Amino acid sequence: MTDEQKRVLSFSGEHRWLSNFWESPIQFYALGEHWEFSTAEQVFQMAKLQFAELSLEELNELFEQVKELETPGQAKRFGRRIPRLDVPAWNAARDKTMRYVVAAKFTQSKELRQKLMELEGYYLEEGNHWGDRYWGVDGTGENRLGKILMELRDDWLSKSRGIFVEPMFPEYHFRAEQ
Repeated sequence: MTDEQKRVLSFSGEHRWLSNFWESPIQFYALGEHWEFSTAEQVFQMAKLQFAELSLEELNELFEQVKELETPGQAKRFGRRIPRLDVPAWNAARDKTMRYVVAAKFTQSKELRQKLMELEGYYLEEGNHWGDRYWGVDGTGENRLGKILMELRDDWLSKSRGIFVEPMFPEYHFRAEQ
């Protein structure tokens, strides 16, 4: 990043829509059913369930619980209490899962995808004050969420200009807003 590069240093205020807490319905297919959640945070926390040693009945029950949560903060807290979670397996898959969830959010909302593409050239940083140094930056941090957003944006911009880019997650399929 250069000193003169444009930057978004926090997913708040006018850039709150970049946050996984932003309300933007996401539809997908899992457990033989179509599901819709109101935020990317709910989908991300729900995705952890596939790394828990649970029966199909327990999975369905927990899916319904996540869907009924009223705020993304509640979903985040729910994700910290998933029973019998295989933490090493989840940690190995969380970046790929986040890419999938964020791509679904911006693919299924034409408006949000356009807004993200309008931030061409911007450095995106998920600055925070709650100590998240993996997905964001609290003084220091890895900024994984910001990097995923920049990768998606740059991939879509390249494709819109007719430049071939190797797909980041060819195994996932979700419906884009037309």
